[in-house]
Amino acid sequence: MTEIRATGKVITIDMNRESIRYTVEGTVGKYGYVHFTHQLEPTHGKRDQGSMQGYGRTYLEDGRSVEGDLQGVWRRTGSVYKVYSLDDGSNGDINFVDIDVDLVSKEVSLSLTHLA
Repeated sequence: MTEIRATGKVITIDMNRESIRYTVEGTVGKYGYVHFTHQLEPTHGKRDQGSMQGYGRTYLEDGRSVEGDLQGVWRRTGSVYKVYSLDDGSNGDINFVDIDVDLVSKEVSLSLTHLA
């Protein structure tokens, strides 16, 4: 299994009583320049954990692009959201991504593990 570590920045945040939606951009190893959006919704009547649905698109140096549907779960501690995502890439890749998103500093760190 291949692991990629990367950082990024939150570029947009939209929130309401039912959900938080943010978009992140950064460079992620072989995937090149990446934009992804997560929609976080609380579950089980809790405000500090829930489910995530998302979408991502990459831009490779050769002009090609990879897109993917993202889904997972999250837990909040203070301003940091810990997100665990399974990503289904249009190139056939399936990845597990462990992501920390700080909505105050807008800093993002992630560890991507290629599963298949």
